[in-house]
Amino acid sequence: MSIIRITEDFEDKLLKNSSLINNEQIEQFIDNTITNRFCKLCDKFHPIEEFFKFTTTLGYTQYVCKKHRRQYEKEYRSKIKNGDIIPKEYSGFIGEDSIENSRLKSTYGIDLHEFRRLLAYQNNCCAICGDHVDELNKKICVDHCHKTGKIRGLLCLNCNYGLGHFKDNIDNLYNAIDYLTCR
Repeated sequence: MSIIRITEDFEDKLLKNSSLINNEQIEQFIDNTITNRFCKLCDKFHPIEEFFKFTTTLGYTQYVCKKHRRQYEKEYRSKIKNGDIIPKEYSGFIGEDSIENSRLKSTYGIDLHEFRRLLAYQNNCCAICGDHVDELNKKICVDHCHKTGKIRGLLCLNCNYGLGHFKDNIDNLYNAIDYLTCR
């Protein structure tokens, strides 16, 4: 027997709807959820094929049927077009800039605008060695404190790796300086 997860909405409907009180009707209701899905807007069951699947999770479908989802998206796009609303996550970036903006936001809590301002503040150079971005083969890295998450600056890949290999420990860096000056 397969395990069926009944959402709170379904449980509420079971409790509120007096026609589903007897066991036979409850079993019928549960069997119906295996082959059908409940649309929150229609307030009816539809075959699972009438629902879009989530792209992030395997086998789960959205909570509104395709008809209502398309209607919602059409209304949403027209509101954006008319200037009634601004999309929540709209950054103004497209393509690879949009991907980089999302990565910076999720990893460091800054957007691409802030990254570019910080880079300009550093004269488009690594904060440690001073190499210009155009001279570097790789992208410039966001250096941050791993304990606090605070951003310290932008570094070239070599300087960023160097700090990482010294475990962000100042004593290790002084020992390295002493070692290099004594040799």
